[in-house]
Amino acid sequence: MQSSDCGKKRAIEKIPTHRLRKAKLECVSQKVAHRNRPEEALRQSEEYFRALTENSSDIIIVVDKKGNISYVSSSIERFSGYKPEELIGKSAFEFIHPGDLPRAINDFGKAVQTTGVPIANSFRVRHKDGSERVLEGLGKNLLDNPLIAGFVMNVRDVTERKKAEEALKKSEEKFRNIFENSNVGISVTSLDGTFNANTVFCDMLGYSKEELSRVKWMDITLQEDIALSNNYLGQLRSGKKKSVRFEKRYIKKDGSIIFADASVTLQKDKDGRPPYYITTIMDITERKKAEKALRESEEKWRSLVKNAPNMIIIVNRDSTIHFINGTVSPLTIEETIGKSIYDYIEPEYQNLVRETIEHVLQTGEPGRYEIRGIGPHGRSSWYETHVGPIKHDQQIVAVTLITTDISEHKEAEEALKTER
Repeated sequence: MQSSDCGKKRAIEKIPTHRLRKAKLECVSQKVAHRNRPEEALRQSEEYFRALTENSSDIIIVVDKKGNISYVSSSIERFSGYKPEELIGKSAFEFIHPGDLPRAINDFGKAVQTTGVPIANSFRVRHKDGSERVLEGLGKNLLDNPLIAGFVMNVRDVTERKKAEEALKKSEEKFRNIFENSNVGISVTSLDGTFNANTVFCDMLGYSKEELSRVKWMDITLQEDIALSNNYLGQLRSGKKKSVRFEKRYIKKDGSIIFADASVTLQKDKDGRPPYYITTIMDITERKKAEKALRESEEKWRSLVKNAPNMIIIVNRDSTIHFINGTVSPLTIEETIGKSIYDYIEPEYQNLVRETIEHVLQTGEPGRYEIRGIGPHGRSSWYETHVGPIKHDQQIVAVTLITTDISEHKEAEEALKTER
C-alpha cells in the first residue's frame, strides 16, 4: 500500500502546476453546483408561480386574520385602478361598498373559523376612480399554514355579467308586469300545448292559474274550432305568416262558451330553446250576441218591409233608389236599384215630387204628395206617398217613400161628387 501511495504521489508531482490548479477549481465548482441545484430549482419554481399569479386574469388576494392585505397580485390594477403597493398593509374592508360591508365583515368572521373548505362569495368594491365594480370568487383559510399565514382569495371581475343579469331581470320584470296587468288575456303556450296565462285570461274562463297550468289549449277550445286553430298555428310554424288573428270559441270551466278575438305570434328563442306562442285574446261574446241580435232584427225588419202591403222605397240624396220592397212592373227590384226615382214618375208630377223630397232633405220635416201612376198590374192608379228623413250621425242621408194605392178612395170620392 505504501508503495502504491508513493507512486501516486510521484505521479501527481509530475503534473504541471497550472493543470493541477485547474482541476482543483473544476472539482470545487462541481461540488458547489451540486449543492446549489435545490436552491436553483426552488428559485425557478417561485418565478414560475409568480409569473402565473401576476399575469392571471383573476386576482389573488391574501389577508391576515384581521383582514389586512398582505399580498395582492398585480392584476388588481386592471380592475380597481390601484397598484399592489397602494393596497398592501391596508384593511380590505376599506374598499368594500358600504352596502356590502356588514355582510362582508360577518362572512369573514365565519370564514377565519372555517378550515379546509373553499368559501364562495360576491361583493361590490370601490374603484380608484370612484366607480363600482363587482368581484366574486373563492376563498380558503390558510392561516395555519406557516408559509402563507393568511386567508387566500381568488376572485374575478364580474361587473359586466352582473349588469347583463340585472338588465335581463328588469326586462323580465317589465314583461311580467305587462303580462299580469294587461287588460286583455295573454297566454304563453309551448308547442306541446301546455301554457301559462295571466289573470285576465284565467278570469275570462273561470279557472285559477294552477288549474289552467294542468290543461292544454285543446282542452279549453270548442271541438269545432280546433282544426281552425291548428291551421293558423301551422302558418306560423311554416313561416308563411309572422302573426295571425282569428275568432275562436273557448269552453269556460262551467261549460259555457265565450267568443274570443285571438292574435297569435310565434316567438323563436335565439339560444336554441323550443319556440312558443304568445296569444292575446279579447272576449267578444257580448259583441257577437249584439251582432246576432242586430242581424235577426234586420232580417225581421227586412221581412216585414218586404211583405208590407205598402210600397217602401229608400232614395239617396242624389235621387237614386237604394232599396225597394216590391216589384215595379214591368221591372224587377234588381233592375230598379241605382236608377233615378224620377224615371218612374210621370213628367207632370216630377216637380211636385222633387219639391217635396228637397223640402224633407233640407228641413228634416216629413212631407206628403199624391200622384197618378202605373200600378203593378199595368193599370193607372192614384198613390199617396209619405216622405220621411233618414239620418246618420245627425245628418240626413236619404229619404223614405211609403206609398199607398188610394185608387179606390179616389174612385169613391169621384162617385160621391157625381151623385151630388
